[in-house]
Amino acid sequence: RPSMGRVPFNYPVGFFLRLPTVGPMARTAEEAGYLLSVMAGPDYRDPVSHLDDPAVFANPLDRDFKGTRIAWTPNLGYLEVQKEIVDVTAMALPVLKNIGCIIDNAHPDMPEVFDTNRTLRGLIFAFQLASLTADQRKQIKQSVQWDAAQGEKLTGMDVALAEYKRANIVRNVNKFMQTYEFLVLPVTQVTPFKIELEYPTEINGKKMNSYLEWMEILYAITLTGLPAISVPCGFTEDGLPVGLQ
Repeated sequence: RPSMGRVPFNYPVGFFLRLPTVGPMARTAEEAGYLLSVMAGPDYRDPVSHLDDPAVFANPLDRDFKGTRIAWTPNLGYLEVQKEIVDVTAMALPVLKNIGCIIDNAHPDMPEVFDTNRTLRGLIFAFQLASLTADQRKQIKQSVQWDAAQGEKLTGMDVALAEYKRANIVRNVNKFMQTYEFLVLPVTQVTPFKIELEYPTEINGKKMNSYLEWMEILYAITLTGLPAISVPCGFTEDGLPVGLQ
């Protein structure tokens, strides 16, 4: 989920800065880099796009990882994560050690992620749905309607407070990344679930209060504004895929 310049959305700049990001999906890291070299780059329509030559993403990725500091966390220190997810993603640690990485069990302090994301996400959905008629909105699934409804209730102070909280998260993470080059953790908190289930309602027996809680480990990283990649890591005993970010 890397940040890029050429954004094919009609979001105002402020909205782009908050949550939506665009990135390639590919079979290998090299292919993802090649795709990113085409998709990224400066664009006059986006005043915060990087001026750097995006060709850098197509450069060879070989490097020496000896002594590279990596922070590993199964749950960011506070989230519910299924044990099978933790066990499978932890299997990547010996691989990282074998190429010379130094791994610590550590995580940045990321307070109030849920409330921050809910506010900024609600703002985006309220904006996106504002031009729809009542009949059109009825065709959208209930969870998205809920998001938009949350956004429509927001005051200017609510948004300012969410931005302040996000800035605090970003400061904490940036300070943490002065020690570590990479933060490694699961992509999801639950194993893949049946298609008939819209979203998980509990993790490890703990009830979720909204449809957003089961994926907090994902949008917590999105809030940092740092580039992230999701890679295949292994499989559960039932043969279901598990990802590492």
